[in-house]
Amino acid sequence: ASTVLSISELSYMDADGDGYISKDETIEVEGFITNTSNSVLRDIVIYLNVSEPKSFSVSPSLTTTLQPGQKIRYTGRVHGNRTRGHTSLGINLSTEYAGKTYTSNTLFVGVK
Repeated sequence: ASTVLSISELSYMDADGDGYISKDETIEVEGFITNTSNSVLRDIVIYLNVSEPKSFSVSPSLTTTLQPGQKIRYTGRVHGNRTRGHTSLGINLSTEYAGKTYTSNTLFVGVK
């Protein structure tokens, strides 16, 4: 099985610039998705995952089409609903295409 999508350069920016996600704060998570195949890929679903989904909410998924070799920037949001008891949050960017899931490395964000 060949990989047709790659996810790279996952990063985040927090609203107050302290490098952490806090209660009631929303951070922006950015990553790049590249179509590494020679075909047009339609109905690619892009979404964020968090290690604590009961305490942190994420923006809705996005569905898109990518041309061969096309690289797009995706920006999603994570909101701290309940941060008490958490010191770190793991975030992944995932794509689903043709029944396969492609997931980024985990980005860890400090919680305070």
